[in-house]
Amino acid sequence: MRNNPGGLLSAAVESADLFLNDGLIVTTKSRSEGDQQFQALPANKFQKIKLGILINRRSASAAEVFTAALKEHKRAWVIGENSYGKGVVQKLFPLPNGAALQMTVSHYYTPNGNMIEGQGIQPNQIYPLSPEIKEDNYLDHVAEFTLKSKL
Repeated sequence: MRNNPGGLLSAAVESADLFLNDGLIVTTKSRSEGDQQFQALPANKFQKIKLGILINRRSASAAEVFTAALKEHKRAWVIGENSYGKGVVQKLFPLPNGAALQMTVSHYYTPNGNMIEGQGIQPNQIYPLSPEIKEDNYLDHVAEFTLKSKL
């Protein structure tokens, strides 16, 4: 999920569902539409696989939804840096003069009820990419650390 700016909420929910047997994946809260909860369905495909998720400050939106669901259900060990904290759904409203207004219409909340917007997802283990560690060495260090972690 590192450097993943997000995408469709439906894709994050469907992807998380592959690794969860049951439980809440995400809640969207909106003034106009109320709360909407997305639940994992039984019969997941990858329940027994141990997972590590690498995130950084460029992991955002749907990537954060996926990460939070697996972390909070204790299905993945999350490593890296705090994520971006983009937990909103925005909608474009056309105006009569041809312009448009983009407005936030709802917010994402993790299974434990934490708002993603402005907070991001905290990894289980902080492991920042430092200037001293080259990119390929960083991935080697993270892989080694993941194997030794609580997965």
